[in-house]
Amino acid sequence: MSPRTCDTAHIFYVRSGQTSAQEIVGNVNDENVSSHFVEFIHTLGWPVVVKKHPGWTGHVSTSWQVKSSYIPSKQQNHAVKYYDGNSHVLYWADAYSEVAFVVPSSRKNTSYQSATNSFNTSTLSSWHENSLSDNGSLRDKRTLSLDLDKQPAPPRRSGNRHHYSHTDTKIMIVWLESYEDYLTLPINDLLNYMETGLEIGPTRISDVLVIYLHWMATGLLRVHLQGPSGRVGLASPLVDGMIVSRRAIGPLVRYTAINMSRRRRLDSDNYQPPHVRRRVKVQEMVQKYKREMSQPKLFTYLFNNL
Repeated sequence: MSPRTCDTAHIFYVRSGQTSAQEIVGNVNDENVSSHFVEFIHTLGWPVVVKKHPGWTGHVSTSWQVKSSYIPSKQQNHAVKYYDGNSHVLYWADAYSEVAFVVPSSRKNTSYQSATNSFNTSTLSSWHENSLSDNGSLRDKRTLSLDLDKQPAPPRRSGNRHHYSHTDTKIMIVWLESYEDYLTLPINDLLNYMETGLEIGPTRISDVLVIYLHWMATGLLRVHLQGPSGRVGLASPLVDGMIVSRRAIGPLVRYTAINMSRRRRLDSDNYQPPHVRRRVKVQEMVQKYKREMSQPKLFTYLFNNL
């Protein structure tokens, strides 16, 4: 169970006049993307190999696991198209957060989708509980009373309300060659390239958070923020309409994306922070495996078989 939050931001490069999602996603396969765009995405995080990375990778099917049999290729190409989540992603983390920056280059294949269609956020929080119930034969040998917490575990709700271990906040970082193209961006079609495996229902366009960046002739970048009214404005440090230097844009975009996700988690009544989930799990294990014993009986139980 990860002690940190995990978020994903998807990056798109939009050429002047483009309105097709397929064309927009295909731009990163072209080596002629703006050098300023390439410089920008490398300021968001550091490249990691998906199959060798133990943290969040942008999709639940490849996160928190390391494949020991994986042998990296001899030629490590860090072109933009390789950060699509299949082989590499751009990753950033601190003590509290994990962020994966993904540059979609193609639609996920059918087998990749079907492997995660049945996955939901309640499954993620129940993995540990299921692993404990599978070891029922060892219960009698491990049922000692531990005074870790006198408070009983909170009762489970009988309704359909779940406390989700993760929230799926859709964040788009869009690099515009022409600033006016933000008016015709096909957000609904681009959502097909933004799957993380944490979806619990269809995403509304009005819930998508978008950070638009436009390179100006002066060498500065113009910022435009789009999202639900009353929420996106609370996410700093970027402000709608701000003009930013290219040397500062990377960290500012990163922390704005993180703060957007935090704002969305605070708006969710069903979200449990990582430290709360871990505490609840410890309480559940204590209540499930404890056995009330007097001190003499406890010592007898511990040393009887020595």
